[in-house]
Amino acid sequence: MTTTTGRSGDTGAAPQAPGQSPNPTEQVRGDAETSKEEVASVATDATEHVRDLVGRSRAELKDRADEQARDLASTLSGLGRELTDVAQGNAAPQGMVADVAAELGARASRLGEQLQERGLDGVLRDVKDFSRRRPGAFVVGAMGLGLLCGRVLRNADTEALKQAAKPAPEEPPQSASPSGDGTQGEQIDLTGLGV
Repeated sequence: MTTTTGRSGDTGAAPQAPGQSPNPTEQVRGDAETSKEEVASVATDATEHVRDLVGRSRAELKDRADEQARDLASTLSGLGRELTDVAQGNAAPQGMVADVAAELGARASRLGEQLQERGLDGVLRDVKDFSRRRPGAFVVGAMGLGLLCGRVLRNADTEALKQAAKPAPEEPPQSASPSGDGTQGEQIDLTGLGV
């Protein structure tokens, strides 16, 4: 019997016979490769599933937001038509317009009563107290009031406001009528008519 240990090129591993299982190290490497491939496949599937889920969620949220925006637009359009009809005298306030008008009327009445009872200083004191207690609501209210005033001033007839602010001109003396009947003549202001 001869032994072959200690020769160069010998790996120390016994030659495998056909049908025998591979060496444990090679088997672990093979299992690790298979596991890596399976993990990569699962990760790819999970990523695709998450992308699909996020895409469907976005689409559903967008659809819901669009539906709510359409509902809000419809409500605002109806409210605008009602307000226009009321302003033109075509209809009496009904529904939401009547509720808003009643609320505004009640608040305006309370403000008028407070002004009469406590004067401007008392009302200003209340506004300062409110701004200290609820600064966010105060800022939003101030912005709303500023926008309202801006819209009113923007739509105002500035020429009419300028004319109203000017002092009244002195009237020139009346002259006798050209007809010679002794009645006072009427002067007609033709300025601004292009005459």
